[in-house]
Amino acid sequence: HTGLTPDKITPMLGVHAPESRVGALCYWTDHRADSVIHSVMADMCDSIPNPPSKIYSCNIGAFARRYRVDNSRATLAEVRNLSGKPVLGTIFWLVLQTGLLRPNRMVVDGPRPFLDDQCNIDDLRNPVRDHLLSIQTTAMTRGFHSPRYSVTNSVGVHGGAIRMLHDTPRMFIQILASSCGPVLQGYQIVVSAAANSRTIFVSSNGRPNYNPLPDILAQRVIGVPLGTLVTAHERLLAGLSEDLLRFDSFDAVGTVMDYLATRFFEDKINRGIYIAEP
Repeated sequence: HTGLTPDKITPMLGVHAPESRVGALCYWTDHRADSVIHSVMADMCDSIPNPPSKIYSCNIGAFARRYRVDNSRATLAEVRNLSGKPVLGTIFWLVLQTGLLRPNRMVVDGPRPFLDDQCNIDDLRNPVRDHLLSIQTTAMTRGFHSPRYSVTNSVGVHGGAIRMLHDTPRMFIQILASSCGPVLQGYQIVVSAAANSRTIFVSSNGRPNYNPLPDILAQRVIGVPLGTLVTAHERLLAGLSEDLLRFDSFDAVGTVMDYLATRFFEDKINRGIYIAEP
């Protein structure tokens, strides 16, 4: 007798054992129990998804410290989204294409590894902090927990984010907010990831900006409250046939976040939108 039971083996392996396999593990008192257990465990291990560090491997340390933004290289749809006003965005994009207008281009920081980009709640300033904490309270009623905080500062803009794990744990949430003078903006993103392919499933109640990348399946339910957003994401997941990555810890979250940041910056650099500062 090994002392192992199905309830111990399943979390140890990090998978949900199908009922047929759990049934096979019921021969505990038979003298062949050890060989049965070892055989079933080996079979289960064959089907365990690749670890996230393998599927979503990236080199987030390969970027410059800062980048200047040139949105004249962005598409018409992207500039319209970024402006928030389609007509004004169209005019602005057309003027950018002439080369006659050279706006004061914004500078953004290069990406940092997620696990290195944490802060204390006291590092966030109001009104960003109060807004984030109010959404965090709502998120906890929908099964999210263990908040981690981060902060970003640039000229005239203060931003913050909360990331939280979920009870399932098939998803995690990003709660984002920024303030520029008296203007406060905030939205949320719920994220899941395929376990055996580089595919990210995202639901957001924020407005679009740059076009999504090919390996990101995004649905937008603009302006809805967090509860409605989570329900929409759960419906999205219910229609999937793929195994999903388990976000049991922030190590897995960090791997996917670093992958997303790397893909985002690679796309903008390759298109000439982000230009490395010397």
